[in-house]
Amino acid sequence: MRYVCSLWKSAISSYERLFLRAHRWIVLEEINEFGDCTVHRVFVNLSTGRMVKRRIPLLNDHVYVGSSDGLLILVEKNEPYFVKLWEPFTGYLVQFTAGIIHQQPSHFAVETRGVPRLFHAPGGLRNPRVMCYDVNNGNLEVRFGDMPVERVASMTAYKSDVFVLFHNRQLFKITGDGHEMHGEFILIHEAPALAPSAMTHYLVVSGGGNLLILVIGIAEILIFCVDVELRTAVRIYNIGSQALFLSNTRCISVNAESFPTVRENCVYQACISGYSGPCGTYEFSLMRPRKRKIYHQSFVNDVTYTLGGRPLSMCPVLIHYCLFRNKCRRPLS
Repeated sequence: MRYVCSLWKSAISSYERLFLRAHRWIVLEEINEFGDCTVHRVFVNLSTGRMVKRRIPLLNDHVYVGSSDGLLILVEKNEPYFVKLWEPFTGYLVQFTAGIIHQQPSHFAVETRGVPRLFHAPGGLRNPRVMCYDVNNGNLEVRFGDMPVERVASMTAYKSDVFVLFHNRQLFKITGDGHEMHGEFILIHEAPALAPSAMTHYLVVSGGGNLLILVIGIAEILIFCVDVELRTAVRIYNIGSQALFLSNTRCISVNAESFPTVRENCVYQACISGYSGPCGTYEFSLMRPRKRKIYHQSFVNDVTYTLGGRPLSMCPVLIHYCLFRNKCRRPLS
């Protein structure tokens, strides 16, 4: 749906615009070919493969740190580092009265039941906190009851709710009325141990209409489909036309039929030092469960390629997106 004039746009409230937005869009590299004062970005739809280049003036003084359910998460480059949610095609904007410092590893997700709420896990080796940013009720810390939780391993939006997976394999759904937010326990994931256990990582991601838990080892990747109602997780060996791209900071699911160079039913893993094995990028096919290195360490370390050296296919571009890092304390360039 597209607004054809300002009168039509004014007929729909800002709140209603949220439900008319485009979903599953991510933002790729920074393009400054039109001058320093104008910032253009390439948008990619993970379902259809469509690419659109748009001018985003907000990125002159904001940093893009991720997207969730079609909403871009932007943080100011200067103090107090206010965070915003922005829908680039309808202009829907939510600004929170909270400053945030984006540090790696850090996790973001957006709940879109009513007015959007932003959830942020600051990261850190011993930091299990999850913060909720709410327009009406300010900033709240999510409570997880008396259950012992470790640091956050991953967080994702699924069917307008937010799910959090901790390193001790506990999965929670965040619920609450805005005045108090708490985690509803879903399950403890009893996955088979992958050797060495110290190098095993866990991720939760929404892909193909399902909530998936990934168990990532050096030589193997296991995928489990979560039934939220039954509170169970069953191992699956086929994700259909989907392909997963993951690193220690981001995980996305794409429709491989819309990206000719991406193989369906595969997992593409970008490893950096100390994360699930030697540096490099690996392809893991669920049909023939083995890892195959497709890019070496030099590509993993070089995450600031220029337009002249742009990769020739979407596969390295999506890998680059998962590896992409930035800090809110400095400009993206």
